[in-house]
Amino acid sequence: FRFLIINFFLLLGINAQSAAQSSAYPERIKKSFDEKLKSNNAASLTQFLKEIKNESIEANPDSIEQLLAEFKTKYRPQQNPAAHALWLRLYAKVHSRKNQYQKSYEYHQKALSQFKKTADIPGQVISLNSIGMQCVNLSLYGEAYDYYFRGLLLAERIGDSIGVSLISENIGNLYTYMEEYSKAENFFKRSLEIEKKNQDPSGYFSVKNNLAAIYFHQKKFDLALKAYEDCMQYYSTQTNPEMHMLSLNNTAGTLVALKKFSEARLLVEKSLSLIDTNYQKANLSSAYRTLGEVYYNQKNYRQAIGYSMKALHYFSGSEDKEEAGILYQLLANSYECLGDFRQAYHFLEKYRSNLIVNMNTRSRKDLLQKDIQLEFDRKQIEDSLKLASANRLKDAQLSQQNAELKLKKNQQLYMLITVLLLSSALAVIYKRLKVNQKQKRIIGMQKTKVEEQKREILSSIEYARRIQQAILPSEQFMHHHLPEYFLIYQPKDIVAGDFYWMQLIDETIYLAVCDCTGHGVPGAMVSVVCHNALNRALNEFEEREPGKILDKTRDLVVGNFAGSDENVQDGMDASILCFVPGENKVIWSGANHTLWIYRNEKKTIYAVKPDKQAVGKTDNPIPFTTKEIDIGHGDILYLTTDGYADQFGGENGRKLTRKRFKEYLTGIAGLPMKEQQNLLTAYHFEYKGQEEQVDDICVMGIRF
Repeated sequence: FRFLIINFFLLLGINAQSAAQSSAYPERIKKSFDEKLKSNNAASLTQFLKEIKNESIEANPDSIEQLLAEFKTKYRPQQNPAAHALWLRLYAKVHSRKNQYQKSYEYHQKALSQFKKTADIPGQVISLNSIGMQCVNLSLYGEAYDYYFRGLLLAERIGDSIGVSLISENIGNLYTYMEEYSKAENFFKRSLEIEKKNQDPSGYFSVKNNLAAIYFHQKKFDLALKAYEDCMQYYSTQTNPEMHMLSLNNTAGTLVALKKFSEARLLVEKSLSLIDTNYQKANLSSAYRTLGEVYYNQKNYRQAIGYSMKALHYFSGSEDKEEAGILYQLLANSYECLGDFRQAYHFLEKYRSNLIVNMNTRSRKDLLQKDIQLEFDRKQIEDSLKLASANRLKDAQLSQQNAELKLKKNQQLYMLITVLLLSSALAVIYKRLKVNQKQKRIIGMQKTKVEEQKREILSSIEYARRIQQAILPSEQFMHHHLPEYFLIYQPKDIVAGDFYWMQLIDETIYLAVCDCTGHGVPGAMVSVVCHNALNRALNEFEEREPGKILDKTRDLVVGNFAGSDENVQDGMDASILCFVPGENKVIWSGANHTLWIYRNEKKTIYAVKPDKQAVGKTDNPIPFTTKEIDIGHGDILYLTTDGYADQFGGENGRKLTRKRFKEYLTGIAGLPMKEQQNLLTAYHFEYKGQEEQVDDICVMGIRF
């Protein structure tokens, strides 16, 4: 069972070493603000922003947000770069405390720009570290690594020991997540040494907690328990309930691993009394999950299910796929032990789906180890083939020598003609043997070469799949900005010609589902060209209407292929729309792709016809039409490529057709979007039966 890692899964976005006493007084801060506002002194008001501590934000994020908004209205910090940078940083911290990580990331970026304008290096160090923490919250681990190291280099350059310690600890947490435990330990020890010199007990025990996490991962549970108990003892004397609760939960998680379930249960129950349900839902989820694990191991499966369902309730909306997997597996096992196999299968399917998504977060170390092992196995096979070939050649040479000796001994016993006949026969046999051996060697070499080429091709295609996956919008980005939605994306081969696309410009969301010419590797290559053209049309040429975006995309795609001597007419069909969340209209344009609209009031699906032309080289092209569509509450838009409706199967092996697809959508449109996704996936699988998938599939539904 997994434990809680401080400052990485539960406290991301919170300063790892801000464990000072949380004595926050919004009234006192408000009074100070009013006094300094009367003086109308820039330096005085800038000092006021510096007086707002992390503890006040932790305890009263809504009050601090209201105060900052009032400060902006009355003082206009944009007129003072130093004050503006501090205001942006505080606003980013408020959003982080309220788990609004994307907004926090954006405000920290703006604060960094202001600190650069004022040449404030310490301010840049803090901003780089804060941006790295928000990148982790958004699962952008590569970007987090980059920001952390930029901040570390700046902190070392100016001799900022606190900054070096803080960022070293966060880099250690990142390496812990990547399972690079030796590297993580080096950074933690560096941070620990600095905190020891600075005589900062809060920072010291924060880092010690993370070292305990490494011991836990390495299954050194006794060492982990000793370190966690030290932290628990320290935080019990502080007035910081969040850190006290976290140390209790970490200790309880270790006791579960040591099968000391009663002791673990007492600690979790104690930690629950410290949790603020408004802003610590992740902490509640982890505490209830630990209780579920305790009761499961004590074979009290109904209690295990009860607490696990509570954990799942508070976990709702979190982006931690690993935590979700643990909960789904725990529920599946508990229901199986009770004999409720239907529920067990339900949560097992959730666990499997979650596992597929979570596979994309494998560490670079695992991939390198597998590559090295594959190379080692390949060398062993090559050496074995060479040795076997050498042995066969040696045996053939010995056989030949024996035959020649025998022939010499019998020459005197046979007549001259018999000798000539035998010699002729042996010559023919020998020649044939040499030809066969040569052919076998050639075939063996060709087989080895073909197998090696196959491995290289598959490796290249798999790498291309990872690249193609990287240009698609992330699940976290879509979940953050879209209303209720679902997405079905099933490439026919490893890589696909279908793709989905999403951009956010100011407050407007741009969304498209596209089907490029072909599928597999050719389709994927065309998809990269078309995806890049869409981005350029929106960002570089600043086209904002869907129809004009398709016009500019067509020009760019045709221009990219125009430099070839070949007559390339590839392109894509597309359905593209844009809308502002909260407004009751959508702007749409289509290229050979129909838009399906489910009207909630009439419980009927209507089709909006597209322009009958592709985004690519066509005869007599005309501008794409942009249509404005009114949207009511509960209406659903379905964007789809033709892969779903073109599938062959059923009893007679016929095409599914758009008509049957529309009828099925009409029957399920009233259900929740997640359930629609599951039913559409199952219906396609059942209809396909033993038939091969004929094309890439991309279907998206959005409920307003």
